[in-house]
Amino acid sequence: MTQEENISLMRDFLEKELEASASDHNPLLSVVIAYYNTEKYLPECLASVYTALSGIPSEMILIDDLSTDGSHDLVEAFIDQKRKEAEQNVTEHNAKEQNATEAGSYPIRFVHLTVSTPSMGPGIAKNLGVNSARGKYIGFVDSDDMILPDMFRNMLSSIIYQEADLCVCDVSRYKNGKHTFAPLSGAAFSGIHTACTSLRDDPELIYSSIAPDKIFRRELLDRYQLRFDENCFYEDMFFVFRAYCVSAKIAVNRSIGYLWRVRDSRDPSITQNIIDEETITSFIASMARIMRYMNENGIDEAVQRTTKQRILRFSLGVYFSQLDSLSPERSVKFLSQWRQFITEYQVFCEDIPLSLYDRQRYQYLIAENYEAVIRLSVYKEKNYHNVPILNQDQNREPILKVKDEFFSITDRSAKNEFLLPTPPTFLKKIESEGDTLTLEGWLYCPRVNITDPQDQKMNCFLLNDITGDILPLDTVFAATPELTAKHSKVFNYDDYTTYQYNYDGCGVQARLNVQELLAQKEGPYLLMIEYENHLIRGYRVLRGLSQNVLGMLKTLTFSSEEKTLHLSTDPRSTLIFELLPKK
Repeated sequence: MTQEENISLMRDFLEKELEASASDHNPLLSVVIAYYNTEKYLPECLASVYTALSGIPSEMILIDDLSTDGSHDLVEAFIDQKRKEAEQNVTEHNAKEQNATEAGSYPIRFVHLTVSTPSMGPGIAKNLGVNSARGKYIGFVDSDDMILPDMFRNMLSSIIYQEADLCVCDVSRYKNGKHTFAPLSGAAFSGIHTACTSLRDDPELIYSSIAPDKIFRRELLDRYQLRFDENCFYEDMFFVFRAYCVSAKIAVNRSIGYLWRVRDSRDPSITQNIIDEETITSFIASMARIMRYMNENGIDEAVQRTTKQRILRFSLGVYFSQLDSLSPERSVKFLSQWRQFITEYQVFCEDIPLSLYDRQRYQYLIAENYEAVIRLSVYKEKNYHNVPILNQDQNREPILKVKDEFFSITDRSAKNEFLLPTPPTFLKKIESEGDTLTLEGWLYCPRVNITDPQDQKMNCFLLNDITGDILPLDTVFAATPELTAKHSKVFNYDDYTTYQYNYDGCGVQARLNVQELLAQKEGPYLLMIEYENHLIRGYRVLRGLSQNVLGMLKTLTFSSEEKTLHLSTDPRSTLIFELLPKK
């Protein structure tokens, strides 16, 4: 790739693929949506996908998994309406003697199918969609979720530019109009500061184990016969794991693209109904397939270790949080199932870094002390996140002050409490003077003392979310006494004592020369923070914007002879620097 080709991103790489796909009368992207009794959520889902496919030669493959509500008729009506709109669009272009494709209006093809036999889980429906797809790339959207308008364009730009096998984007949890942090996505991206990687280089990608926040190269799925598990729930866990393992290059979008709906407890999705017996059985079976695959295929040791860590910390952890809602008999039955899986596949071993709580619960579990596991799980939900971290100085090992009645482990080191960190961030102000933007905010870790600049190193830079290019920013310390004043006090229910922490050293100020940014490649740039203190380190997209910053975004626009710079945000309050060709 020459430097000249490298500079023209959106206009060359993506647009050439769009034009070639349209001229071949084949979709560039196929989006599979399998649905079952989601009439309540389908309108928002379909509308968001249709909007995101605008301007892309594509097809929506809708698979009815034998719904018994009005979902099928709703989808038929949606398709009929969109086809009529497309016909009207063609008529208008003909009247103007203008080709619709030349005008950038690529038609969206619709395929609506129904599975032939009932099954447990959507695997059969999704595989029917994959086998029917004609696109060079394939994506999936769950029928109760939504996506943002630029998700597919950003992901296609990335996967094409990076010549990758798959692309993964960030996820936001969505409930009742509010967007919140998705812990697994945060864990997956905590060590990544590039736009392209591999599972060997960044095994934490394992934490992002769903299919809908990704698009896949069709050739990869066919070459390795990658299809979804059938007649089970959690059908995409093994599918995604294998795709990671066989992908030479994985493109990464740190931008939010996928909105994962958290449904009401009275109407849970399959995977949100975690205490259902069939759900748990499917979950353990999927994890067992992953463990066997790793053992049989000599998967890299770091990937194996991270996979086991994910299973122990998150996969099984979410079930432990529900133990107090079950009868003693059901709790013991489930714990026995989990113990059998963990011991059979040697998931728990001493060389896997785990928090004190995780180490203790699996020791109890393996010893079949189920009563202690249940008591510990209840304790964790009530107070573990508030227990004091003591000895936070350079010369002593930080430890957790926990109750002996719940913890028999004598080594109570806090060094593994923040292994996969997602510390809160906040941008409190932007100041503009000439060609210089001054950005001031903070990043802090609850219960970790950061009293001065020496306690936490921070570096800010802009990351092009498509190309991975980095623009370093001049970064200096900024005092944050207001952070300490607001968050320093943490009440511990173990001893009914309020502990105080100091976050005065968590502030950062970064200066951006706008002309330097205008000279960079086009694309969306995200403000990143690299950080390290005595307990935690990683990379974080700065999210969280003050009213001052939100007000400034509407007024800040910069341009050169060739490019224009706009500042914007997304539903999770991410600061986005959008560098576009000047019209």
